[in-house]
Amino acid sequence: MRNFLIILLFFLFCGYVFAELFENLTNNRTAPIISNTSVAQRTDGSKLVDIYYDLYVANNGQAEISLLLSDNGGDTFEFIPDPELLSGDVGQDIYAGAGKHIIWNAGAEEESFDGDQYRFRIIAHADMLITELFIHENRFHLSTTEPVDVKFTYQPQNGNGFLFESYSTGELRDFIVMPLPVEASGIDYIFDLQIFGADTLLDTLFFFTSTNHTYPLLRVDFVDVAQGDGTLIQTPKGHVIVVDGGYGTYIPSFANPYLEWHGAGYPFMLNYVISENIQQITYLIETHNHMDHWGGLANIRNHFGYPFNEQLRPNNTLGYQVGDYLNIDSEVSFQILNIGYPPGNYSGENNKSIVLRIEYGDVTYLLTGDIESQVENYLVNSNFNLSADVLKVAHHGSNSSSTANFLNATLNRNIKIATISFGTGNPYNHPRSLDRFSEFDVYGTNLPSNTWDGDNYRFDVGNIKTYTDGNIIIVGYAQ
Repeated sequence: MRNFLIILLFFLFCGYVFAELFENLTNNRTAPIISNTSVAQRTDGSKLVDIYYDLYVANNGQAEISLLLSDNGGDTFEFIPDPELLSGDVGQDIYAGAGKHIIWNAGAEEESFDGDQYRFRIIAHADMLITELFIHENRFHLSTTEPVDVKFTYQPQNGNGFLFESYSTGELRDFIVMPLPVEASGIDYIFDLQIFGADTLLDTLFFFTSTNHTYPLLRVDFVDVAQGDGTLIQTPKGHVIVVDGGYGTYIPSFANPYLEWHGAGYPFMLNYVISENIQQITYLIETHNHMDHWGGLANIRNHFGYPFNEQLRPNNTLGYQVGDYLNIDSEVSFQILNIGYPPGNYSGENNKSIVLRIEYGDVTYLLTGDIESQVENYLVNSNFNLSADVLKVAHHGSNSSSTANFLNATLNRNIKIATISFGTGNPYNHPRSLDRFSEFDVYGTNLPSNTWDGDNYRFDVGNIKTYTDGNIIIVGYAQ
């Protein structure tokens, strides 16, 4: 027997996010948009269900309206109500307007189902591009009549807080569901969306209010530790890997404690791990034995016995060799491309750096420690796949690294993101020769002393947070 009263609690996905609809539409290819949906079970014993919605159609035209239900409470909609049991604003030639009304005689359906597991989905079709577009519980949903690519940005309407920017691997799809990371619940965001079809560009603005819903994504955060490196990785299954950690509270003999460029004396990485509510660390990875990389890791290791499983470093390889994958039960792979370059040789501490290639779905990161041109050339001439969507630029953007051959071998995909970690006012003038990165989307933790030209450079952003589902990358940073 169906649990009809539960229907009163159903949310139709498209509801209450469209405070403002499309601006700057081209080719008039915006398909109907469903919004402001609601549902109610009648209390007169008739077992009739009333479904209400607003319908937007370009030029106030008409659309074909149909109804689907999910039988598992998720995103798979396979139950189709009997058309003979539907009446009202459903079927062909439904005019645009507010207050549309469908009546469903649910009690007469032959299919037996557990009502508390069902969710509605209203489909509108008018031979146009977009058939469904909404944000619900911090998830972006898009259905289209042809495969498309998307790019979007969103930020708080009041201008305070993080700006989030998306990057796509370029795979064209006609159905996209992407979780949206947010800073907190209850924030009113403005969402700027671009949709790229075969011959169409749509650009639209709308609004949504964040909730407390979160979803499993791969997170790779490049932490602002001033003149050093620090990366926090969280896999969808909850594994945590910390790669380097800046100086931490350790102060080298040359460092003037009254100058802030080096970050020495401050447990930036430890504080960041605590702020992320990390309970267990799978790997601590020290790329090489320089204090601006290992200091912050020592803070984590010594913090009241902070739990971690393994510590990997060039002089403690745990039996790993070049080409091996870290032993982690995860859909994310971590391959070691360098660990003491090249095996059996010595060319300085920087070139011993562990190089890690991270792959999840169609998205790849490359973490390079402080490797210099010798290791870069070694890797380019190796059989390893160096191609990456996100490159952590080696050695804080020094001229001893980031050769043209290496950049061409790595950032050669649809997504070309380069992150640089360094301290403002550092005496090494890191990062140098910024024009090397002119073809990439560059994110830098602090403010360089060298000049740059182009809106593809984003400096002085602090922590650089990245999130991916294996197809789309979202970068979040302070404005």
